[in-house]
Amino acid sequence: METHLARDLALVLLAAFLGGGASVLFRLPLLTGYIAAGVVLAILSPLLNAGGEILNLAQLGVILLLFTLGIELSFNRLTRVFRIALFGGLIQILSTILIGLLILPAFGINGTASLVLAFGFSLSSTAVVVKLLQEKGELDTLAGEILIGWLIIQDLAVIPMVVLLPILSGNNHSFIEFPLAIIRSALLLGVAFAAGRFFVPSFMKLVLETRSREFFLLSIVTFVFAVAGLSSILGISPALTA
Repeated sequence: METHLARDLALVLLAAFLGGGASVLFRLPLLTGYIAAGVVLAILSPLLNAGGEILNLAQLGVILLLFTLGIELSFNRLTRVFRIALFGGLIQILSTILIGLLILPAFGINGTASLVLAFGFSLSSTAVVVKLLQEKGELDTLAGEILIGWLIIQDLAVIPMVVLLPILSGNNHSFIEFPLAIIRSALLLGVAFAAGRFFVPSFMKLVLETRSREFFLLSIVTFVFAVAGLSSILGISPALTA
């Protein structure tokens, strides 16, 4: 089947251009226009017979966006606010879920559906919040560091939530998957930390010695999607690990 990759890429870029232009015109954050354009494109994509291809492009875009935002994060800075982010994030997540379970059944939503919705309401979009902090120049402030740490706690909380969903649907095999998912996540985080401390700096020095911008860019893109591919093999969302 012909994929029409060039056409779909042109549609995505055109939608982003129009959405970003509208945001500038109405003095709104650029991300607002991008999201609005994405929603419109998602609605129209079935009519254009481009739903699958555009979804794949969107996933690649999220991976690259979260990677570029991750470059600006400092592990040493985050450790200073880790305790506040950990306890604050856990309290916020659990309290939001509890409130959802108390309120949603009043609207005729059953228990399982209420829990799933409560999970969703307890989380925020790391890409959106960090991008807004970046645009406002508040990424390096104390409030920005706390927010980023908070978002990381929410991202990590997604792992047990996703594993619990099949259990709620009655899949008994998921009881085994829960500890395995935690082990896989801890393994990936450990590998990433070790690579960031020992392997990546030495590797990038070798790349820089070539004095080739093209090879440098190729190395970065390869590294990004290698990590994303590893996370997929381990059953973890590539976007979360980017």
